[in-house]
Amino acid sequence: MNLTLRDQPFVLSTLLLAAIGWMIAFVGACMLKVLNGVWWIMLYELLIIAAQTMMTMSGSVEQYRVTMMTLLATSVPLLTIQIDYVIQSSRSNISRAPANTYAAGYIILIIMQYVWILIFGSDKSTFFGRWGQANRSIGKEEVIVEKDDRSKPIVPVILTEPCPPSASTDFIEKVQALHTYQANSEDPNELSFEKGEILEVADRKGNWWQARKSDGTIGIIPSNYFTVVDKENV
Repeated sequence: MNLTLRDQPFVLSTLLLAAIGWMIAFVGACMLKVLNGVWWIMLYELLIIAAQTMMTMSGSVEQYRVTMMTLLATSVPLLTIQIDYVIQSSRSNISRAPANTYAAGYIILIIMQYVWILIFGSDKSTFFGRWGQANRSIGKEEVIVEKDDRSKPIVPVILTEPCPPSASTDFIEKVQALHTYQANSEDPNELSFEKGEILEVADRKGNWWQARKSDGTIGIIPSNYFTVVDKENV
């Protein structure tokens, strides 16, 4: 699943600002001629930016959330120490302009990392967590525009996946909700559910599963909000 700036403008804007901050810090380090002493920190920060960009563009942030939070937890203290050291040194034996450039780049970078911790470390249903979500539903609907050789009017064909649930479907597996979800009011097939709620599903193929709630309501649910319940615990 590939995302564009239109899908996640806020997240990708933070990535751009983080890259700018890193470049400013790199220029400052070159001006201070201290790159040999801090090259590994510069490389570490660049790898974090690259990894966050790849995960955002591939839509795999949820799968690697713990890994990214661990990397950021290490990065923030490193940047804080570097900023404090350069600011203190600029008052004595280091040129102020290069030192300020170096510190300014890292200040921009550390602010962006705090933003990532808030939006990617928070639950999707929270205020900050929603900022890390795409602005449109991806993988649920696809619009195909067809036009024949006789230049007939363009006819949009909407393909919805999965098909509307059927009451005759066999629901053979139980899953538990990891997060609370409010169904889209424009889609009557979606189900709302609370965190920890147990539902039954017919199969676990695709991004949307056909499911049945305990009250008998049948609909579709997003697969990444659920985990399979062990039969021994049922």
